[in-house]
Amino acid sequence: MQTIVVCYLLSHVQAETLTTSLDINECKAFPPPCSQSCHNADGNYSCKCSEGFILKPDLRSCRATGPNPLVIFTNRYDIRQFNIITNEYRHIFDNLWSAVGLDFHIESRSLYWTDVAKEKIQRGRIENYGTGTAEVILSNVDTADGIAVDWIHGNLYWTDTGMDTISVSNLDGSKHSVIIDDGLDEPRAIAVDPRSAFMFWTDWGMDPKIEQAGMNGVSRKSIVTTDLIWPNGLAIDYFAELLFWVDGKMHTLSSCDFNGLNRHTIINSNTVLPHPFSIAVFEDEVYWTDWKKASIQKANKFDGTSRINLLTNLNNPMNLRVMHPLLQSNFSENYCGKHNGGCSYLCVAAPQIPDIDRSARYACLCPNGQEIMDDSHTCSGQTPNPVLLTTSVPTKAPTNEQQPRGGVTGNRRNSKKTIIAAVFIGIIVLL
Repeated sequence: MQTIVVCYLLSHVQAETLTTSLDINECKAFPPPCSQSCHNADGNYSCKCSEGFILKPDLRSCRATGPNPLVIFTNRYDIRQFNIITNEYRHIFDNLWSAVGLDFHIESRSLYWTDVAKEKIQRGRIENYGTGTAEVILSNVDTADGIAVDWIHGNLYWTDTGMDTISVSNLDGSKHSVIIDDGLDEPRAIAVDPRSAFMFWTDWGMDPKIEQAGMNGVSRKSIVTTDLIWPNGLAIDYFAELLFWVDGKMHTLSSCDFNGLNRHTIINSNTVLPHPFSIAVFEDEVYWTDWKKASIQKANKFDGTSRINLLTNLNNPMNLRVMHPLLQSNFSENYCGKHNGGCSYLCVAAPQIPDIDRSARYACLCPNGQEIMDDSHTCSGQTPNPVLLTTSVPTKAPTNEQQPRGGVTGNRRNSKKTIIAAVFIGIIVLL
């Protein structure tokens, strides 16, 4: 128990000391006392874990139940898997051209990745182990550095630093739409939170920043704009409700909340982080790839301690993910699940916007060149969905006009083929 004791000495009367104990909210400290949820009480606090996790004997940390977590990562010319518990190390896909972005879909046992040399997005089975073939689901995507799966609504999001766009498709790539095509310079990592229907991405261009928008492209805003140069990797801690990112030029690993507030620098070192590229978080650890070290490392997500090398002497470590079923739990309802939300084309998650009455939890998008009609469900030139939902009307989708521009891959400019190597805790004592 932490308390502040304030003593008052009374004069002209019998000497007497009054002590008043003021409770400190330990849950607001950093590093926080709990790895997930912290509940403050008078003079004390308690830690709780999300469903599927067990509180460890230290009564602060949470351990995931179920299968062992796996680190999966693109290594430019292949995709590999590392078992964090058993140290089993396997190749999943070999003989790739230039694999960069990566994510997974637990329910279908699928991996999704981008190949910036082929200019395609591909899909393959998680348990391939070098024996299967990859399926091309999208072509002509130019330079897609980041990719993220919305496992609840069944959609795929990616950044394209060649086209300076953010796009979305269904999981087989048959329906796709550009949702953001302005104000982007060098978009890179992208992460989605289907619970809130918000997505986050990094942009390492002339005005580096981390941005947030609804997963339908609306309500866009910059949430981190200072002390950034090359914001590369980005990850969501769904259970602590935090964002983590690495900066390849600042040599930092940092965190903040979903609004960009309560920002903390966890690691700041050009020897530990000479050129970090991608980041993932699970349980109490944060994981990252580093181009210069050609390695994958991990450390405590709050203070950077207990740092170890997981894998070294890699070829070109790019994006990584920690794969575990709890990271794709059914956090919320699939609002597109019933008859595709009544949409004639593509249904995506949409955030509830406080200043818009009855804002819907989903939105209907159209192919590039078509517009949504007045019913908010049907694209121009298409046949309406036979079953239109009447319980909620989605917000009108943003204009989906692609804006072709030259782009870059890696911290590199004007070429898709060349890489340019380019807690404080304040304790106030009242006396």
